[in-house]
Amino acid sequence: MKSYVDLRRGGGPSFNFMSNAMRLGPSGSTNPKSAKWLTIYLKMEMLFENIALVTPEHAHKCISYNFEEARMSDAPAWQGQLYDLLKNEFDVTQFSYVPDAGHRELINRSIADPDVHSVSVTTEEEGVALQCGAHLGGARSVLLMQSSGVGNCVNFFSLVAHGRFPFLTFVSMRGDFGEGNAWQMAMGKATQPVLEASGITCLRVENEEELIPTSRAACITAFQSEEAIAVLLTQKLLGAKAFPTS
Repeated sequence: MKSYVDLRRGGGPSFNFMSNAMRLGPSGSTNPKSAKWLTIYLKMEMLFENIALVTPEHAHKCISYNFEEARMSDAPAWQGQLYDLLKNEFDVTQFSYVPDAGHRELINRSIADPDVHSVSVTTEEEGVALQCGAHLGGARSVLLMQSSGVGNCVNFFSLVAHGRFPFLTFVSMRGDFGEGNAWQMAMGKATQPVLEASGITCLRVENEEELIPTSRAACITAFQSEEAIAVLLTQKLLGAKAFPTS
């Protein structure tokens, strides 16, 4: 099986590669279906995230890599503060996500926390349905996704609108301030208009000082007024990814 490495990490495996490799099977697996789908996924990742193809013998090293350290080593403090706000102040007990480095601390803590349900979905629209189901069951949920995933949810947003479900999502923006990957620009520009056209109020966060007050306001509106709210974590907050120039 071929392997991919993240050029921005100096040759370490990319975050998405590690998440999907762990989900699809160990490095020694001979399951042809797992190998096939992982290869297809990684080809898409290479296209969108500037991933380089390396030698087959590097594959085992990648899947055996300490991905927890790679994800946790540079997590900003505000992500931990946001997790505490969601869980402790607003009693959010279900975190659904498609693996994304912009949400890595929230994802990691939800996985490690025995008091919450951490659900890795195969596509972002599943997280919309999970959130509606959580509300029907008397629980509170949040969907963590990247802006590129918003387009996958459009049809399911009608469920939120027609069912009058409370809905809360945190969106890590791409195609935003300082974006160096042209493939991310189209959906980055469309994210807020698409959300608003679907009846979802958008609150933008540009810096760390705005994060907790904005997130608290979003939770109050979502869970008390039972509205649909998206908090857009902009690249001014997250930092734009660096890509090599030719």
